[in-house]
This record gives sequence, structure tokens and C-alpha cells, in this order.
Amino acid sequence: MPQLLRRTVWDHLGDPAGFARACDERTEQLAAPYYWNQITADRARLAEMTALRENRLWSPADSAMSRLANSAPYDADAFRAVLETFFCPAPPQDVIQRPGIKDTTDRLGHLAPPTALGPDRQPLVQLLST
Repeated sequence: MPQLLRRTVWDHLGDPAGFARACDERTEQLAAPYYWNQITADRARLAEMTALRENRLWSPADSAMSRLANSAPYDADAFRAVLETFFCPAPPQDVIQRPGIKDTTDRLGHLAPPTALGPDRQPLVQLLST
């Protein structure tokens, strides 16, 4: 993003209104998708934590991103794709449309993630409350 800002300033020296418009357009184009993806992920995680706290069943919405996450433990390319979206070199919308990734998520995305090691919530709460 610093390079984007530097380039935008350079392109609009002496034109503050043009700089503001260009900065807004480039930010919307390049940064906003990451922001909105994070908002979506945060809302899903909050819903999951609330359901766990209230001892309710919860299942994530079926989405391309959830299918990619479900595929990651079973396929190295899907795992790398998750990391790519996590570390932000490419937005999830681009990564999940790649032919190899799309095929993998279509094939493996319905699988449940492997069981986590360690106690689940209730035994953990009991351990921590003693």
C-alpha cells in the first residue's frame, strides 16, 4: 500500500481533488475486498463462538471459502491457497476461482475437518475452573 500511495501522490501532484478521487478509487479496488472478506470472516467466527458459549449447534454457511478451508487439511495446494488468502497476496475471490483450486474444493470441500487434538469445550471449562 505505501507504493500505491506514493504512486498516487506522484500522479496527482498539484491536483488535490484528483489525488483524493484516485486514492479513493485505488483503495476501493485494492484494499476494500480484503476488508469486506475480514468482516465476513469475523461475523462467522463471532456466530460460532456465541453458539459454543450457549451450547448450541452451529455449522458454517456453505461458501467457496468454507469449502476451501475444509479442503486444506487434505490437499497441499488448497492449504497453500488458504495461506495465500490469509497473508493477503491475493484476495480469496481470485484464489478460489483458479481451476486447480476450484476442482479441489468441488472434490474435497464437503469433508469435515479432522478432529482437533485435546479436550473439547466442556472438559476444558471444567479443567480451568478447578
